[in-house]
Amino acid sequence: MPGALALVAAALIRWANLLALAGVMGGLVTELIVLPHRGAELDVARRRVGRMTIAALLLLAAASLADLVARAQTMTGGGIAATLTALPSVLGRTHYGLIWRLRAVALGLLGILCSTRWRVARMAALGTMLGVVFTFALSGHAADWGDSTPAALVDWGHAVAASAWAGSLLCSWWCVFRERQASLPRADLVAITRRFSRLAGWCVCVIVLSGLANGYVELATIPALWTSAYGRVLIAKLLLVLGALALGGANRYRVLPSLAGTDSSDHDSARALLARYVACEVMLVIAVFGCTALLGQLPPPRHGGSHGDMAHVTASAAL
Repeated sequence: MPGALALVAAALIRWANLLALAGVMGGLVTELIVLPHRGAELDVARRRVGRMTIAALLLLAAASLADLVARAQTMTGGGIAATLTALPSVLGRTHYGLIWRLRAVALGLLGILCSTRWRVARMAALGTMLGVVFTFALSGHAADWGDSTPAALVDWGHAVAASAWAGSLLCSWWCVFRERQASLPRADLVAITRRFSRLAGWCVCVIVLSGLANGYVELATIPALWTSAYGRVLIAKLLLVLGALALGGANRYRVLPSLAGTDSSDHDSARALLARYVACEVMLVIAVFGCTALLGQLPPPRHGGSHGDMAHVTASAAL
């Protein structure tokens, strides 16, 4: 039971990290790519995006600190006193400690960049965020092969694409689609939906390709999909992702044409349907992150059935 509780606690911490990571990445991507650059009507949405980005950044800092404490506790195997005593050693003498310190510096820089309204600062923040995502890839299963190996780089690309897609979906729902946005002009709503659809399409391509590569490395054999706990959780994640993609396709090919059409009687129903579909996508994405967090705590089948290193937690699991 203590082992199961530790697994659940570590997965919850990882879940919070993933959600916060997607929130920051999604906020920046939404502001820079999804929302049109001009238009006073979108000022409210931009302010919402900015507040959500800051809130997600604060959550990411707190979750990252919790991850550090959990990692120290795993390494020491003792109580809170032993864990706190070991923190300096974990930070100064381990690979994870080096990665965590680099992440902490990057998060501090992000806080400075996100506190301004300059577009160039937001672009610099997005570049910095790519580095933050890389630190999560370097503390995951793929890093077992080395920091600069193809496996780690593929895992990084997977995490970036997943965070950008899921994060911009979360941010767009909260800041734009959550309500019918009667005050938002239809042309802006159509433009936002089209921009997000194009972004999601590119992200999904990267997710699928990198996910196949990750699956080949981590699973080792096809039967491991149903004979291992890792594989069964991965199947659940795949089904959830497919559900989210189906809803995204319905938005792109069913709702968007009605929203952009000339028949005004379809516009209100299309707005309401768009809001419902996006809300369902968000719930599925949150569940996907839960599966990803759990995968980070399970030994991949390539370990040959060993318990693996429970100190390794991954930023993204194979899709």
